[in-house]
Formats: sequence, C-alpha cells, structure tokens
Amino acid sequence: MINKMIESNLNEVNLPTVSVCMISYGHENYIEEAINGVLMQQCDFEIELILSNDCSPDNTDAVVQKILKNHPLSYKIKYIKHEKNLGMMPNFIFALNQCKGQYIALCEGDDFWTDASKLQKQVDFLRENKDCSLCFHNANVFYETSKHTRLFVQEYQKTFYTGNDILQNWLIPTASMLFVNVLKQNQLPSFFAKAMHGDLALQLFLYEFGRFGLINETMCTYRINETSATRTFFYNLPYKFSFISQLESMKIYFNGKYNNYFNKSIIEQYRNIAKYYKTKFIGKQIILLYKSVTVDLFAIIKYRKDIFGIFKVVVRNILNKIKGKNSIDLQIVKTE
Repeated sequence: MINKMIESNLNEVNLPTVSVCMISYGHENYIEEAINGVLMQQCDFEIELILSNDCSPDNTDAVVQKILKNHPLSYKIKYIKHEKNLGMMPNFIFALNQCKGQYIALCEGDDFWTDASKLQKQVDFLRENKDCSLCFHNANVFYETSKHTRLFVQEYQKTFYTGNDILQNWLIPTASMLFVNVLKQNQLPSFFAKAMHGDLALQLFLYEFGRFGLINETMCTYRINETSATRTFFYNLPYKFSFISQLESMKIYFNGKYNNYFNKSIIEQYRNIAKYYKTKFIGKQIILLYKSVTVDLFAIIKYRKDIFGIFKVVVRNILNKIKGKNSIDLQIVKTE
C-alpha cells in the first residue's frame, strides 16, 4: 500500500517531496530557531514549511514576519496566522491538511532540528524501506527552566518498531517524525481532533500503513518549558478525563487490536482520578479539623474560667450520686 501511495504521489507535478508541519502558539522566544532548523536543511529535493500560528497573544507574528522579509529561503514558507484561536489539535489538523508533499515532517514551534541532513537521511531511509510508514530518531530533551539536557531515549534496542512497541514505551520524539503522507487518501480518525495525546493517536494511525524505522542518531531538540502542552495538561484532572475519552474512542477505532493497553490505561486513569479526589478530600478534612481545633483552642482560652466552673459542677453531681442524693445540682457556678 505504501509503495502505491508514493508512486501515485510521484506522478503529481510541482509538489514538494517533504512538507514540514509546524504549529505555533506563544512561541515568540523559540520560533526563529525552529524555522532556521528547517530552512538549513540540505536536500536533493524540494521542501515546504507549513507554519500555522494559532492567534498567538505575544510577538510570534512579528518574529515570523521579519524572517519572511529577510531570509533568502523564505519562499519555502507558507505562513498562516489565524485571527481566532482554534486550539492545539484543530490547528494541528488544519496544518496537516495544508501539507502537499509525499512525506510530512513535524516540528512544533518551540522545538528545533540540529542536523542539516536530517530530512535527507530520513527520506533516503523511507525510500530504502518501503514497508515503513514512519521514520524517527533520538532527540535531546532541553529543560528551559533548569537548562538541563538529557537524551529522549537513553538507548534504543532495535531498528524497526510496532504499534505495541510505542504503546509500551514513549519512544518517538514528535520533532523527529517523518512519515508518508497517507492523509492524501485517508482521513484522520474523528477522535484525533480532541486527543490529549495527539502524537500517540497519530502514531497508532500511521502504523496501520506500515512499521516504524529508527535512524539511531540525535538530530533534534525537544524543549520543555512553562507553556509546553505536556507540562500544562499532564497532571490536571480535566486532562485525565479527556485522556480516558481518547482511550475509549481509540479502543473502538482499532477494534480490539490494542485492548490490553487501552483497558489497563483506562483503569489506571480512573485510579489516578480516585487518588486525586481522595487526596483533595483528606486535605479538605485536615483543613477543617485544623480550623475546628483552632476555634476550640481559642474558645478554651477565652472561656477557661467558665469551663472550669462546669467541670466543678460535673464533679459535684457525680459525688452526689455516689452519696445517694436524688437531686442533681444543675447550677453552673462561675469562677471569679
């Protein structure tokens, strides 16, 4: 199937070999580095950069406009600035639909490529391995706050990977992905528009068209900053409910193919939600208890004489019962 798709694409005239899909929102400080990483690519084929700015509230547009005006290769850029915010996944789908190349490469606006021959190596790999739908490589993960860097995967174990492989481990950096443009003849699943894990959803969809191949080199940097989607969504409660919805939709779409993973992940998310509520409940009870004890302590301090008087009356009544008296003295004697 992959071979037929590529052959039909080759018959299309004046189309780029690779379309680079780049989405951006609030990437004023990073977008220039991301664009330069694309425009520095040395290839024996044509590329285009589809850059979709999702109505960024900062100066991202001004940075892009400057590049469009001054960079000698700016003609490779197809820039779209949305006047209204679409949201991350709708913007991603929009950008993917603008890609006309035989292959699509991904690079979000806060990541960047570090090897000028990255695209050439990946296209060559897919041309040599026609049973593959996707090619990927390792990445440096850069933590913006701490300036710490590590490898995305410390050590890969093999060259070719399956859908089960990518479900078991987070193996594929988004900025490393180059895949056959199957979207010319196939629509993305409906759940993709609301997917919290867009990379996982896309990768499983692409695996329907061929296995995944690794070039065991590090050719990009995946940046983690305060605005990163991973950092923003990963630990909050709405994310967990949305991820459950995605998992359930994917389970239906793939019709039993990855049910062990989906069932386990859905259960795990519900456990996380229960743990979240339990923590919140216990925390709330501790706060209420603290407030209550604090109020009681203040009351004891304020009314300690009255409390001492009540204690005396209680003791007196107990002694009266012991002595056999029928009457109980209910008088509260206030101490001076």
